[in-house]
Amino acid sequence: MTFVYVHVIGFAVWCATGLFGLDQYPFNFLTMTVSLEAIFLATFVMIGQNRQEARDKVQAEHQYNHQETELTEQTEILKTLRSLTEEIHATIHPDKKMTTIVMNVSTDASPEEIAKLVTDSIAKTKDENDDKPTTPDDTTPEMDGKR
Repeated sequence: MTFVYVHVIGFAVWCATGLFGLDQYPFNFLTMTVSLEAIFLATFVMIGQNRQEARDKVQAEHQYNHQETELTEQTEILKTLRSLTEEIHATIHPDKKMTTIVMNVSTDASPEEIAKLVTDSIAKTKDENDDKPTTPDDTTPEMDGKR
């Protein structure tokens, strides 16, 4: 705000005194000075905008790379978690087939498409399990000794 106050005072003195008699009305020298100042200020603003745009571009690229790295790490963690789950299931129930929902979903799939695939897979698995008759052998180990 100091910039504005200095200019208002300077222009008021200039107009009141006519630059001490050297620049009379219509203030041609004042007009030229103000025009030059506007040109330089506009140039400085544009330079600042270009620098800010370059900083924003570098920051956006950094964020993109960081997100890609996180996505890769999370994918590897999920693959490891799935393989561990399958190993545990195979150890606990070696005679039973593990039912899993396996989907190859593209990265462009919408949440609605993914939800439909999951719902369809669950319904298919449920239908397959409903067709099997239940036998006493299907009881859980916790229930065996408590009947």
